[in-house]
Amino acid sequence: MEDTESNVELILYRRGDKQLADVFMELGRDYMSEEPEEQRDRFLRSVLDLQGGPDRWLYFLKVSDEVVGFTHFKVDTTDRPGWGLIMELYIRPECRMRGWGRCLLNQTAEEFKQKGINDFWLTTNTEAMGFWRAMGFVETREIADYNGQPIMVKQLRG
Repeated sequence: MEDTESNVELILYRRGDKQLADVFMELGRDYMSEEPEEQRDRFLRSVLDLQGGPDRWLYFLKVSDEVVGFTHFKVDTTDRPGWGLIMELYIRPECRMRGWGRCLLNQTAEEFKQKGINDFWLTTNTEAMGFWRAMGFVETREIADYNGQPIMVKQLRG
């Protein structure tokens, strides 16, 4: 990673944190820029409203006083019960290719390990598949019904 460890901070969002909520809305508007504004903002607010349970997390990555991305993940209870599900992982475009996505993914994997979860999955667009492959994810040849995107899986090792 480009910056020293002392300049890097992972911050867990806690429901009601207005400052981080505002940061999430800003990042989310960029992350979901192709969605209609009303639909996008409703979705982003719902993500914030769902935080606080024991099996759902929203982490921000702060580097040298700037939040460069976030990851949103949970323990799946429907499609693959007991698996970890990465719902979003986003790094600002100007901050990519510096190891920050890997950093957020490592945090995600650590949370899953602490919960005894060894398998996790996600859906992805084709532009991001190379990143996920590089992170050890494997394509399943399945397509998610809810968003039409390919499903990829990863198994954690000991």
